[in-house]
Amino acid sequence: MNSSILKAVAGRGALLTIMVIAALVGLVAVGLAIWFVEWTYSRPFAFSVGYAAPGYPDVASTAETAQFYDSISVESDEPLDASRALRSVAIALPLTMFVAGALGVIVLARRLLSSRPFARAARGLLVAIAALAAAVGIAVPALEAAATASAVAALSMPTDGFHVADPDSQAWVVPAGFELQDLNWPVLALATVLLLIALVWRHGERLQRDTEGLV
Repeated sequence: MNSSILKAVAGRGALLTIMVIAALVGLVAVGLAIWFVEWTYSRPFAFSVGYAAPGYPDVASTAETAQFYDSISVESDEPLDASRALRSVAIALPLTMFVAGALGVIVLARRLLSSRPFARAARGLLVAIAALAAAVGIAVPALEAAATASAVAALSMPTDGFHVADPDSQAWVVPAGFELQDLNWPVLALATVLLLIALVWRHGERLQRDTEGLV
């Protein structure tokens, strides 16, 4: 065997190894998704929520009552079906992105084995992974906030001073809302990069077709 044949065999072996690893990663992600979702429904529902305690500043002034915020951890064995469902989706979305990414690696490796890497299917997977990444960056923080707010409501926890018997001495919780700063910006940046790669990929498809037409 000459060196070019050896390199070709080694290259195919490396691609096949990558495909096997990607398949294993995808299977592990599926298993983790199933396990975490089952855990969400079989264990006490745990969450952290802001805690507001009324108090007065220890200074010689006529200042109004001040509120000091911290957080508390809550665990509940109540069904809390809505909260558990929201958290399950929040858990499944990132793992679904990993599964799609593993599938994309397998498709790309197969195209490389056939010496035709620029395929529409690969570009479609890039767009799908980018969409999933965007969903993870936007939806997961929103789902977590909604799950906590739903649990607070289901457990009838007071959320302001009007819902406690004595607001001067009793505390209440303050569920965090969903704001722009809560977005997962690194994941959104990944989604943007994947979309840009998909656009470049489309140009590669055209060049590949033009090259094949010349042969």
